[in-house]
Amino acid sequence: FDQHMKRIAGADEKEIYRLFGMDYIEPELRENRGEIEAAAEGKLPLLVSENDIRGDLHCRMVAGGMSGAEKMILAAKRKGYLYIAFANRLGDFPDSRASVEKYLETLKSLQKRHSDIHVIAGIEVDILKDGSLGAEDRLLENFDLVAASVSDHFDMDGKSQTHRVIRALSHPMLRMLSSPTGRIIGRRRALALDMERIAEAASDRGVWLEIDARPDRSDPGDATIRKLSKYGAIFAVNSCAESAGEMENIRYGMDQARRGWPERTDIVNTADWQTLEKSFKGT
Repeated sequence: FDQHMKRIAGADEKEIYRLFGMDYIEPELRENRGEIEAAAEGKLPLLVSENDIRGDLHCRMVAGGMSGAEKMILAAKRKGYLYIAFANRLGDFPDSRASVEKYLETLKSLQKRHSDIHVIAGIEVDILKDGSLGAEDRLLENFDLVAASVSDHFDMDGKSQTHRVIRALSHPMLRMLSSPTGRIIGRRRALALDMERIAEAASDRGVWLEIDARPDRSDPGDATIRKLSKYGAIFAVNSCAESAGEMENIRYGMDQARRGWPERTDIVNTADWQTLEKSFKGT
């Protein structure tokens, strides 16, 4: 090393960026999607991290019933979560009315047993072909969180499919659009949807777009999240877990979110409980 040479950068990556008058670009953003220009202008997003997540807004109480759900609650508390939502699919209940009542009673019982975390009673319903929700309002009003997703008629043309979803978003009790594009990696392509229009409609109506963290879903993909962020979309990064172990899936959703540019304030489950509770009512 020539003693007359002066080192101008190199101790770490951030020094290299500073040398060129740029903000540090997180590795997840290095996709040639405008990050270099944003770094030069000081306009990079403040990315969410797993430590920012205050709760999981989509788990399912299935195998193991109350015992399995309690294990998930304990896992949530170990993560330092303030809240956990269970949102079983309505179609999974064999005897709709009686099974739903038992499900709600179980969640109430779990809340009494675990008063140091908020147990949110949720339900996921189908978006029917005409865009209505597959449940009566008198049933939905029993839940704190109503989610909906497309579960059939996957081959509808883009215009009809988009109209179908946007109509569903207008339902006053709907708070989250689950698995927004409907894709299953290697098995089913994303639905023919105008996701920009859906993001605008969801933003206008206070509906969150889920980032489904399951490895075979990763729905929406990072490039789609990047587009939707420009339309004011608010996301919920969820594990969609059916067991305590599957709650670790949330890190895959976090990876998608970080590559997609939304900031912490664009992820609803970074909020404290008081703020989140207000958003259930769309306020």
